[in-house]
Amino acid sequence: MRMKRFNPAALLLAIAFLVGAALAAEPQISCPASITVQQAIANTPPGWQASQNRNIPTSLATVSFFDGPPSEEADLVYEHESRPGKERTAVWRFIPGSKRGIWLQCGYAATTVVLAQRLPGDVSECTVSYKTDVFIAGMPEVTAIRCRAQR
Repeated sequence: MRMKRFNPAALLLAIAFLVGAALAAEPQISCPASITVQQAIANTPPGWQASQNRNIPTSLATVSFFDGPPSEEADLVYEHESRPGKERTAVWRFIPGSKRGIWLQCGYAATTVVLAQRLPGDVSECTVSYKTDVFIAGMPEVTAIRCRAQR
């Protein structure tokens, strides 16, 4: 009986395939950490002058999930949260395949501008982590957004 020799290249290829499959199941979803905004004031009150203060950061301040486009204001509430130490974690669960879609909205400090994006249809859960001792525009700092697809 002849024994097959160990093939390290085949082992590395199998590991790469398994890691790739695991990563494919976890959609990479996040908000930009900051954005550049050009704001304008529509009506300057009498006696006042408007100008731009470019030193005010527009860092990520809030994360929200919506059932349908955010313009419809169907803001979803997290299912549960935990507060280990100086961190907070909130978990949202969704029914995959919703016709209206689940949307992520990112809000930023020092502006009314928000960014929104429809999540892939198979996303079933998103977890948002916050630092409770660091605040951006009065809200705990968002440190991570992790979403999982239905398996």
